[in-house]
Amino acid sequence: MLIKVPVSWLREYVDIAVPIDELALKLHMASTEVKGVERPWWNDKIRVGRIEKLTKHPNADKLQLATVSYGAGQTKTVVTGATNLTEGAIVPYADEGAEVIDGHTGERTILKAAKMRGVQSEGMVLSAKELGLGEDHEGIQILDPRLPVGALLREVLGETILALELQPNRPDCLGVVGIARETSALLGTGLREPPLERLPEKTPRGLDVRIEDDVACPRFAAALLHDVRIGPSPGWMQARLVAAGMRPIDNVVDITNYVMLELGQPLHAYDHAMLRGGLLVARPARRGETLRTLDGVDRVLPDGTLVIADAERALGVAGILGGEDSEIRATTTTVALECASFEPRRIGKTAGLLGLHGSSGSAAARRFSWELSPDLVPMALARACRLLREHAGASVAGLVDRYPRPRPRINVRMRFSDVPRVLGIEVPPEETLDILRRLQFTAAADGDTLVATPPVVRTDIAIAEDIVEEVGRVAGYDRLPVRVPDGPLPLAERHPLEEFRERAR
Repeated sequence: MLIKVPVSWLREYVDIAVPIDELALKLHMASTEVKGVERPWWNDKIRVGRIEKLTKHPNADKLQLATVSYGAGQTKTVVTGATNLTEGAIVPYADEGAEVIDGHTGERTILKAAKMRGVQSEGMVLSAKELGLGEDHEGIQILDPRLPVGALLREVLGETILALELQPNRPDCLGVVGIARETSALLGTGLREPPLERLPEKTPRGLDVRIEDDVACPRFAAALLHDVRIGPSPGWMQARLVAAGMRPIDNVVDITNYVMLELGQPLHAYDHAMLRGGLLVARPARRGETLRTLDGVDRVLPDGTLVIADAERALGVAGILGGEDSEIRATTTTVALECASFEPRRIGKTAGLLGLHGSSGSAAARRFSWELSPDLVPMALARACRLLREHAGASVAGLVDRYPRPRPRINVRMRFSDVPRVLGIEVPPEETLDILRRLQFTAAADGDTLVATPPVVRTDIAIAEDIVEEVGRVAGYDRLPVRVPDGPLPLAERHPLEEFRERAR
């Protein structure tokens, strides 16, 4: 899975004293494949603009004329078909000669003056796709209102991004904090954790949670939040979401996406007023049950599909896509915030049946199809509640957390001597312990035996060979000796079928 990690976000949790290209190489050599380091390429023709006036196009009902100021009292008239513009909005403005992404071909192109239905367009206001910040081409990218009009966009919004290709055995790296953990271990610097909300232990009135299939849904939790004020998320959060390839929507939805990108654990927010019976339940779909999902499609749910439902009807396909009936609205004041753990193979199968696999599937479904740790559930809820209090005025009424069969912690015991024996390099016990502790393992020596417990987010660690691999990749595979094998090579036994084919020829 390809993820994009803004370096400024990474620096929030770990100090990086080396050049970013050097960090990229270290990550790559330690088994986190780096596809590239992306840097802002916008030239001096792309600036922060302000929509001063909007008027109808004289010759086209679906177009409008935007008067854009872009510094030093200068204005230009731009023809646009975007419907999300308002007077006073802060937007990216591209003058003639700007290099932008063609929204149709996806290729970079130099902007030229053009007439649209008889009116000269003096430049463009840009979408996220035209800036190379995402795939959204439906509307103009609205910027933080605090940005100075006329500033070069690359100086106020430019972000260096690590493009990483992750493998399913490392779901702990699906979030910025996971990459920060790797960076901390590789650079030997401290790791800072994101601030979490201290959640009340009481069960809130008006919300309950149930699990009807604890194999498909091992853990299911929800928090109830009152006094929520729906509005735009802060500009810095929007900028990070866009840099990571997501479209800002509103503060509540943006916070759930922000936490997913930060910790790797998806969440879903419901308008509590739309929940019948004040209940959230993870259950199999009933025969012939239908659901209109957030993409506006009416879907007949395959038998056995795990759904999240209230007391009467399905609200969403568990771990894949929410439903329209309970989505957050501008009038929402009370939010039920759900966070759960799902069986990954079930998610993958259901996504395939619904045609929501691969790039067409939701960001949440792609993450849930990997083996996320159930211990991420309370962390993600606490992080989201903290941000909702700070940026939506929310107060947390309580939490319900169902976890009927907690996952046992893994303890691995092995001889220290197994590490150099398998790797073929000398790794002293002290170095082995240091590497594991930098990776947030609990590690101790019991004589000549190593006792190691992985952090709760590492669902990929189970046996001694896993521990050896961790030590080897952080110590550096470049330390492994390169030598020609010596001694006699064993002769491979020929398969009887191969001998028969030779005789037959």
